[in-house]
Amino acid sequence: MIQSIITDIEGTTTDIKFVKEVLFPFSLNNIESYILANKDNPQIINYIEDATYTIESEDHADDVDLDEVISYLKKWILEDRKHPALKGIQGLLWQDGYLHHGIKGHIYNDVFPMLKKWKEEDGIVLGIFSSGSVAAQKLLFGNTAIGNINHLFKYNFDTQIGDKISGKSYEKIRNQIGLVPYHILFLSDTEKELDAAQSVGFKTIQLTREGTIPTKKHLNAANFMEVNQLIGSNKL
Repeated sequence: MIQSIITDIEGTTTDIKFVKEVLFPFSLNNIESYILANKDNPQIINYIEDATYTIESEDHADDVDLDEVISYLKKWILEDRKHPALKGIQGLLWQDGYLHHGIKGHIYNDVFPMLKKWKEEDGIVLGIFSSGSVAAQKLLFGNTAIGNINHLFKYNFDTQIGDKISGKSYEKIRNQIGLVPYHILFLSDTEKELDAAQSVGFKTIQLTREGTIPTKKHLNAANFMEVNQLIGSNKL
């Protein structure tokens, strides 16, 4: 019996186009001015130090200045690099975008009704595991077109817990939730993430939203209503 559902965001609850066409361009266009305006903020200072350490370590560079760090951060946005410093700064940027620039977090129409059912009717514990920071997750689900739905989730995990394609990350998630792995269902559009979750005993379903290539290694569902049908069918 499924007692907890952990879901990915991009391509699973949320159209990948929202991230690629709204959030990423907003961060790319505004990251320089935001950092320069907030360069004395302790959070920004820490993120810049973390990014500087990576740049100096990987490129064997010395005395990397702020302008160079900003250039690297822009490059990492274009590469969709999952660097904690970049994700942290993007989270702060997106907060500004949601609060002051009219950005609304996208969720598919089938997501909210099923999440609500699973939590309130079925007693399933819900959580998120995304490469986006926990702050960014809460901003997206806190500013949707239907309002704030963060109350549905008990857990939020990001890459601070580990890589999404590493089984060790899912072991840590299992330990925090406190359930045996086969009572936990992981939803994602990405085969390697599903492989990693399955490797430690999680149940898995691939969301095959538009543009997603189905895998034969995991059960497939076109939307959360089909996920619900699979849960009820004892096919997991």
